[in-house]
Amino acid sequence: MKIGILGTGSYGLAIAKVLKRNNNNITMWTKFASERDLLLEKRSNEALLPGILLEKEIELTCNMEEVMTEKEMIVIALPIEFLEDIVKVMKENIKESQVICLTTKGIEKEQGRFARQIIEKYMPLNPSVVLSGPTFAMDLAKDTVCELTSASNDEKASKIVKDAFRGPHLSIEESKDVIGVEVCGALKNIMAIASGIISGLGQSDSTKAFFEKEALLEMKSLIKELGGNPETILTSAGVGDLLLTCNSKKSRNYTYGIKVGKKDKDIKEYLQNTTVEGAYTLHSIKVLLEKKGLHFPLIEIIYNICIKGEDPKKLLTILVKK
Repeated sequence: MKIGILGTGSYGLAIAKVLKRNNNNITMWTKFASERDLLLEKRSNEALLPGILLEKEIELTCNMEEVMTEKEMIVIALPIEFLEDIVKVMKENIKESQVICLTTKGIEKEQGRFARQIIEKYMPLNPSVVLSGPTFAMDLAKDTVCELTSASNDEKASKIVKDAFRGPHLSIEESKDVIGVEVCGALKNIMAIASGIISGLGQSDSTKAFFEKEALLEMKSLIKELGGNPETILTSAGVGDLLLTCNSKKSRNYTYGIKVGKKDKDIKEYLQNTTVEGAYTLHSIKVLLEKKGLHFPLIEIIYNICIKGEDPKKLLTILVKK
């Protein structure tokens, strides 16, 4: 299968490795000529995925038309904050038959939209699939055994994505609940920040387990409020991704939370130099909840601690009150 990948960040590079091992023909796109040139010369980006080499057959380009021409599937592996600008260019080159696979997680700030909603605005006729789950980029690149959840209402598109990704080390769990999977993908980053705060406060694993249970319940409630299937919380995209992100120092969201809990002096520097998806999503979820007139205590206290500077210990207080 001929596949185009938009984005050469750590997850985009890991996806390219997975898809190439399954004998797909891969072309990757980046906006930046410096990234393309580095990957062409070194076949790796040591700052993102140390020790991981791209196969020489994987092509690299800064030309949007080139990455999309004659491709059966286009994988978007870009941060949510850049998605709309890229999609505006992308729509000029796409054909209605091409499947869009979204690995972008989160909610954009301005209108509180998920990635799929942005895609549907500009390319409403293209079949789309949301791919999410408990996988760090390095684990995917190294062929660690793991699972992703694929969500779509288009059975043909779901099969294309499953056939492209599934292999000896990667299982693909199928779902029709696109809303639920996107909610899980966005909220797990916020909840991972809170889990880090708890660790930063010096609390025990017992406290973290208490919080994670409450986090799952709040995520389940939000899925229902937004029209999704609450049972999606039990998928890899739900409980699987939450447990991974809330309990690993490989998670930038969890690490940021630890700094918040400890009130480290380098918090602003860390945010400037590191992509912390949950920090961006905190602003976005605030927009969405206000737009819908919804109240979710955990999300609101995490927002108040991280954005308004309230005492991190208030997270413990609200847990007990619940």
